[in-house]
Amino acid sequence: MESKLCVLASRACTCELTNKNAPQPPLLAEAEESETKDLLEKAIVIVGALGWNFFEPPKEVSKPSEPPEPPLPANLQQLFEGLRRAVTGPTLPKAEGYWTRTPDYRVKVVSGGDFRVFVRICWAKNWLRVKLKDVENFKISDLADLEKHRDKTQAAYNKAEKYLQRGK
Repeated sequence: MESKLCVLASRACTCELTNKNAPQPPLLAEAEESETKDLLEKAIVIVGALGWNFFEPPKEVSKPSEPPEPPLPANLQQLFEGLRRAVTGPTLPKAEGYWTRTPDYRVKVVSGGDFRVFVRICWAKNWLRVKLKDVENFKISDLADLEKHRDKTQAAYNKAEKYLQRGK
């Protein structure tokens, strides 16, 4: 028992073993081996029920999966990338973008663990629809359209940032 518990604890890496000797498994008859295995399993269950999980490797905590990036029509890829850079660029330092399951792309202002979405982007065949929270909705079909609305994007960002500051 001691040798098997030491092996399990060292494999689990959940505690530091201070056992000075490395116990070797004894030669047991098949019936004794089976009884020992049953007793070992019961002991691990009992020790685990007490909250001591020294013999089980820690479970990996998985992050919530991000929705996959939806395919945009090929003719909108470049326009979308320009828009994404414009709404998450250095002039908007607290802005973070993400895909949703809708599918659309959203950009939020993040401050101290809180956030507020200020841009929502969806697409159609030949254009992108941009919805700026509390400011305006518009369509863009080329990068020149994007430049026309840069001030409005900054205004939506500023409103979202002020909204977060009021909440504190």
